[in-house]
Amino acid sequence: MKTRPSALAGSWYAADARELARSVDEHLAQGEPLEEIARSRPLALIAPHAGHRWSGDGAGRAFRLLAGEAGRGIERVLLIGPSHYQSFRGAVVTEAGAYATPLGDVPVDTGLARALLGEPHFHALPSAERREHCLEIQLPFLQRVLRHPFRIVPILVSQATQEDWREIAIALARHLDEQTLVVVSSDFTHYGPRFGYTPFDTDEDANLRRLDRGALEPILDLDAGGFAA
Repeated sequence: MKTRPSALAGSWYAADARELARSVDEHLAQGEPLEEIARSRPLALIAPHAGHRWSGDGAGRAFRLLAGEAGRGIERVLLIGPSHYQSFRGAVVTEAGAYATPLGDVPVDTGLARALLGEPHFHALPSAERREHCLEIQLPFLQRVLRHPFRIVPILVSQATQEDWREIAIALARHLDEQTLVVVSSDFTHYGPRFGYTPFDTDEDANLRRLDRGALEPILDLDAGGFAA
């Protein structure tokens, strides 16, 4: 099976392995002191997917939760993120055998990938993942914080009905266990002239936090309907 080459090295993050490792470690150091981190690992993380220069500190605070004992035992990571370059129905699962970064190749759990491709709403679409940044951007953080072999299942999502999402979630949930972590790639609010979204004249930080909380609160409450509203 083919290895998906890095689409981001030298632009979204450093192409040199030593420089990339150093910069990721600096971002990871922005998180809370280790003694304040819960020793039980999270079931899922949400991390941003802009270039490391802009989103690295935020991502570092998320992935630092996997430092030390908290990340030990993680053998598989389901990477889920929104397709930016191609629209489709349902979820796209990679057919690659590995994803490459300057820090090395990260193997795909091809058995699980094939199993998901046999489920409704899951399909392969290599053109959608070729330039996609939202999944690859997370890999250097996983490589630096876990420090042991792990496999990934890259999954892109686009358009679907609420019933489709429910069935996709049920299919994924069947494969969750104590060795599996879910990483969701999301920037939440895309704000600024570049995105054509500048509704606030004052208190931008407070208003953006309010918008983000509008998504976070139903997630924490496990309220799918509230999240979609």
